[in-house]
Order: sequence, then C-alpha cells, then structure tokens
Amino acid sequence: MLVKDHNNIPHVTSPIIQFVSQSQINKKTIQQEQSESFDQSFPSSSLVLLNNLIIKNEVCKQISNTPNFLISLIKLTKFKFNNDTNKEEDKQSLKIRNESIECLRSIHRWGDEQVQVELVTNGYPRALVIDINTAGGNEYQQDKGIGQGLENIFEFIIKILKGREINPFFKCTALSPQPFLFKSCQEQFEDEGGNEEITAQLVNKCEGYYYNVKDDANRAKEKILHFYVDNSNPRPRWYNY
Repeated sequence: MLVKDHNNIPHVTSPIIQFVSQSQINKKTIQQEQSESFDQSFPSSSLVLLNNLIIKNEVCKQISNTPNFLISLIKLTKFKFNNDTNKEEDKQSLKIRNESIECLRSIHRWGDEQVQVELVTNGYPRALVIDINTAGGNEYQQDKGIGQGLENIFEFIIKILKGREINPFFKCTALSPQPFLFKSCQEQFEDEGGNEEITAQLVNKCEGYYYNVKDDANRAKEKILHFYVDNSNPRPRWYNY
C-alpha cells in the first residue's frame, strides 16, 4: 500500500521541489510560465496524493527532513500562474494554494516536536497569514477561506503554547508545549502584516454554517496578544478552549 511505503515519499516530493525551483519567484508570489505541454492539474494532484500519505509522525519526519521540501511547500501557498485574465488558471492557482496549506496543516497535525520546529523555522506561521491574504473564489468561498485561515492560526498558536494530547475522536500526534517557538511565530506574523489582517477581519460579519469569520478573528487575535499568561493571574476564557 502507498501509505505503508515510505519509498513513495521521494517520488511525490521531488517533482514538487522541481516545480517550485523552475517557477519565477518574487516577494509577493511565485509564478509559473505556461508551456503547451504543461499539465495544470499536476501540482494539485501531487499535493492531494501527498496529503493522503501524511497520516503518521514517521512520514512527517521523512517529509520535514527532505531538503528544500518544506520551504517549497510554503512557497506554493502564494502560487499563481502567470496570467491575470485566465479564470481557469485562477482556479488552478487557488487549488494549488489550498492543497499546499492543507498539506502543511496535516504535517502540523501528525508531526512531533521536532517537526513543529522545522515548520516554524521554514516559515509556516508566515504561510498562515499569506493564506488569509490570498483567499480567492466567489464571495462565499473567499469568506470561508478566510475563516478557515484564521482558525488555522488559532489552532497552531494554541498547540505551540499548550501542547496537544492524543484524542480518540481526532487522530493526531501528542505534543508537549513549545512556547520558545512563539517569538519566531509572532515575528513572522508581524512581518506579513498578520496582526493588521486579523484586525481587519474583526469587522467581517459573514457567518457560515461551520464558521464565523469575526469570531475566528477574535480568537486568533487573543492568542497573539495574550500569548503569555502568568499562572498567578486569572486566565482568560479563551485559554481553556
């Protein structure tokens, strides 16, 4: 089975690394020039396959130890094809960005403490902010993407600060608290304008069946602003969520 065979990981990660290395990179986005032979579905299909493989810590370790892969995956969170007028390419770009952030979420979910260090070192907190900035699609999809992005920030920060226990109803790898990582997280949020972006979403009143953008923004901002809680002081309500 693919899931049991770690030898499949290099066959999936290598093409993604090559794809990113051949793309044009600038400060805001990476762009891919099109050729007639290029299959637009290739990056997203590879990412879907990879996400299906990330179901245990051993795979996460192998992925995080693959040279240039995590940074390549993070770069894909700001990917777009080099055509501002092609709607199909816009859809493919959005799909690649979404699948990239999903892979990173899975790596965070299944990875141990060392994997979390690699994620932070390679810029995962920065990618979480970029994910909010590049949410696309129609108005509903955009608001849903922003809501999920804010929830990702909230979840990542609380797991870094409080750790993570094994949950029989939500499969994951247990983590001990790693508050020493938060300073780097906060710096990356600030560099990408994360605090301003979250504040902007506090006025967004869009509500969906599974999400509330304003509530997600409030929770994420509380985590960033109140990352340190003195044990002698009463803990705010959000701390136990």
